[in-house]
Amino acid sequence: MPTTSSAQPPMASPSSALRYRRTPTACLALALPLLLVACGGGDEGVGDFTVGGVVSGVGEGRSLTLQNQGADDLTVAANGSFTMGRRVATGSAYAIAVSSQPAGQRCSVAQGTGTVQAANVADVAVRCETLPAGTHTVGGQVTGLLPGGRLVLQNNQGDDLALTDNGRFLFATPVAGSSTYAVRVLSHPAGQVCTLANASGPVGNAHVQSVQVACARTTWALPQGDWTGEYCNPSFPDPGQLSQLRIVRRSETRVAVSNGHVAFTTADCSGRGGVYMDSIPQNKETVFDRQESRGDLTAFWGDQIEDGGTKVRVVWVRKGEYLCRLYQDFRTTPPTDYLTLDSVVQGTDKAIALKQCHRPSPY
Repeated sequence: MPTTSSAQPPMASPSSALRYRRTPTACLALALPLLLVACGGGDEGVGDFTVGGVVSGVGEGRSLTLQNQGADDLTVAANGSFTMGRRVATGSAYAIAVSSQPAGQRCSVAQGTGTVQAANVADVAVRCETLPAGTHTVGGQVTGLLPGGRLVLQNNQGDDLALTDNGRFLFATPVAGSSTYAVRVLSHPAGQVCTLANASGPVGNAHVQSVQVACARTTWALPQGDWTGEYCNPSFPDPGQLSQLRIVRRSETRVAVSNGHVAFTTADCSGRGGVYMDSIPQNKETVFDRQESRGDLTAFWGDQIEDGGTKVRVVWVRKGEYLCRLYQDFRTTPPTDYLTLDSVVQGTDKAIALKQCHRPSPY
């Protein structure tokens, strides 16, 4: 007669027993990552969200590039919804900007900044418009602007643009491709000085997106003290004279200048001299709004305030031991506007050769 085994199946471990009591559709804390994905909600559970919105107005065959916080480039070549590639945590700030404009168009961003609040961001609106034929935009990037600061830029002596945040910027008025652009700082943020790079040049056949504005808590290296000219001017009653400037720095971007001369006993300005400032000091002020450097040359663009409050555009240049002052003159052909750094470099070399500049006074 066959015998029946009385052996019992092995006792399940507590964890196994618990697993057996789960329903098949439950997500397990110890399950494979694939099961976690299948259950959904895993990303949002740790505050990992997307930032996106809608693009409209992009012309056929054209594209633009978006960035979040100056990175995470996303090229968009069609209208409709978009989502930036990098996911962000709740509480993180986002700032969507156009880093590259479509050819012949200008795109602006609405509702592009904010803070992620435990949900995906999907309301950023990017709207593109077609520019007049043959025109292009002028823009670039601002860095170093402190919270609460306000920077005002100008292009070609107009088209004022006020900025309160770092990142990409774009002037409102498009510029013809056959013309030039010249960006300057109209107003610096309180307690800061902003310097420019790639601030001027020809527009050409594409958007200008390379203007760089760097703001910092630094002082401008404006000249001060007494400066003596090099050209010996024979004049009565003194046999020879050299021009003398007395510069007083009144702020980081403002100086006052008094004129005078150094008198000599010989016509070639070789005899012993004495300094004589004008009996009625002019104390003309110059207010600077733009600074650029190349090698040992630093140029400061500003407005010289004349009698009656009129302003004359001037560029002060420091090159080595020389101080040169270049004045814009539109009566010449071509006009000597000194809008570009290249023109300033050429004008400075010419002024030094003609002994029209000053050096620190030895008198």
